[in-house]
Amino acid sequence: MLHSVEEVLQLNSETIYEQIGELAIQHQGLRGIEMPEEKREVGKSLFDAYQSQLRSKICNNKKLIKVMQSEELNTSVNIASLIVSIINPIVIPGSAVLISVLLVKYGILKYCEVI
Repeated sequence: MLHSVEEVLQLNSETIYEQIGELAIQHQGLRGIEMPEEKREVGKSLFDAYQSQLRSKICNNKKLIKVMQSEELNTSVNIASLIVSIINPIVIPGSAVLISVLLVKYGILKYCEVI
């Protein structure tokens, strides 16, 4: 399992969803979900279940907005790393890096404009 933001940024979204699903399966002690497609679906379902909490935590976060407005600090690694610290308390253990990278890949401004 990959854990650094830099490594996860190299993965495609489907692989990230699969890894989130694998973590969820382990965390919940589920059995019989072996196929990558099934793990991806579990990961996507978990990500969808977090939407309200994620948006409330990140979309109006002043520190995140400040980093995004900075020419020096506005990098995918910095933004994802900051999001990890913001969402870590609300997501299953080990999934914060994966979820933060998905959000960065999607685009924080695009993600937050749904509000």
